Amino acid sequence: MKKLFDVVIVGAGPCGAMAAKVAAENGLEVAMLERKTDISFIRRCCTGCLGLKDEFMGDIQHFDDKTKRLIFPRYGFSVKYDGPYQNIYGFHLVSPLGTRVKLGDVNLQKAKGNDGRVAVMVDKGLFIKGIVDEGLANGVKGYFNTNVVDVWNEPEGVVVADSRGNQFRGRFVIAADGVNSRLVRRLGLNEGRKWLGTYKDRAWDMEGVAFDEMEALIFCMGWKCSISLAPHVDKRFYHVAAASYDWRVDLEAGMQEFLQSPAFRPWFQQAREGGHRTSCVSNIYSTMPMPYKNNVLIAGDATWMQECAILGALLMGWKAGNSVTLAIKQKQFNKEGVADYINFYTKELIGRYGMGGGSGIDFNDYFSAEDMDYLASLVENPLRATLDFYTLYRTIGKTYLDLFPRIQEERPDIMEKLFAMRNVHPEVGLEKRRRNGFLSVT
Repeated sequence: MKKLFDVVIVGAGPCGAMAAKVAAENGLEVAMLERKTDISFIRRCCTGCLGLKDEFMGDIQHFDDKTKRLIFPRYGFSVKYDGPYQNIYGFHLVSPLGTRVKLGDVNLQKAKGNDGRVAVMVDKGLFIKGIVDEGLANGVKGYFNTNVVDVWNEPEGVVVADSRGNQFRGRFVIAADGVNSRLVRRLGLNEGRKWLGTYKDRAWDMEGVAFDEMEALIFCMGWKCSISLAPHVDKRFYHVAAASYDWRVDLEAGMQEFLQSPAFRPWFQQAREGGHRTSCVSNIYSTMPMPYKNNVLIAGDATWMQECAILGALLMGWKAGNSVTLAIKQKQFNKEGVADYINFYTKELIGRYGMGGGSGIDFNDYFSAEDMDYLASLVENPLRATLDFYTLYRTIGKTYLDLFPRIQEERPDIMEKLFAMRNVHPEVGLEKRRRNGFLSVT
């Protein structure tokens, strides 16, 4: 294709769709390339969670039930969503024996009405489709079933090519093609990042799940694979997932072991699989230090460890679309033209959350099920309700730091294990993860 677009956007997830919509609304000529034929059909693991209440990348988002909009008040924009949703009131850690550490008591939070929710679960497919449709209505040229495999520069801008040999040209390209971004690899931008391992995840939609305080995100500790549970936007179902950084772990067998365990079997006595399964395999890297190369802006999950969440994707897409608009209108077709996006990324992502090196330390290597249950039992009252993982980690860390004297007195053996875990260099755990991963995952 000889036509020169102002911007070619690769990927029509939350980030790419948002960037395309914004750029088109601003009057740019936009091409949006997407591998899927039907963007609304989600097969990759995702709960569709939109965090609320806590500050994230410089804004405090909220969802307005009357206008059906996700609102970013500091940045001054909102996103329409009029599909089904489910309120979430907290995050719970659960020991292998069933004792919970609650960041938010569901019943207490629900009594506050919508002010008590910390997130909403949405139908991600419908959410993205709404943004895509707005973009198309404003002039975005959508190319679906288009698998981008290469990128290079020409004097006028950037060329991306798909698997059929079609070429798309733009003054700029926004690479929003996800955590396993092919454009990032072709540009060599993973070379300056730390590889943290290969993460595999499988999720089931289950009917008939029943336990107390279900309207929270649940993480179950102490299993061969990471077990997480979450409300489903379709209230007939519950989202149940197993994940691991070790390719040898059988996620299906690990899930069955969890479902049949004494502490959790009662939750699933009437449960059966329904809906559909989702899965993913991702290579995880530390955060990208510079989200730009040769007129290609990198945005969304392609930049961050594993994922930047739907909120982060929307924010980066919004900022990238506006930044490219500024560059086009000022005829500044270079890095300086999109400095607004780079500065935003540096301040609001790296400045707030660091480079995300990870530790690779596995709790299971140090503590028995009984040890974990003891530690969970020490937190007798609900902690602050949150679904922001940075706030969550800080809250849990401070809580247990304050409990150290009690642990030392009651269980010096566990205190010794805590210190042993703390003293392990992060690279030791990361090297174990790397040995159990595959750097060539595409």
